[in-house]
Amino acid sequence: MAAYARIYGFQVVDGKHIEGREEEFTCLGGNCYLSNGEYEMLEEILEKEF
Repeated sequence: MAAYARIYGFQVVDGKHIEGREEEFTCLGGNCYLSNGEYEMLEEILEKEF
């Protein structure tokens, strides 16, 4: 999922950048996080593509 996020131009961050704000982000696996709003947009894009 992190790879798709990068392909579509979303900013994927690691855990040290979100400390104290974890509830605002969705884990994409490993140490990769995407903001909840961007995650929803990515899901919509992928649903249309696949």
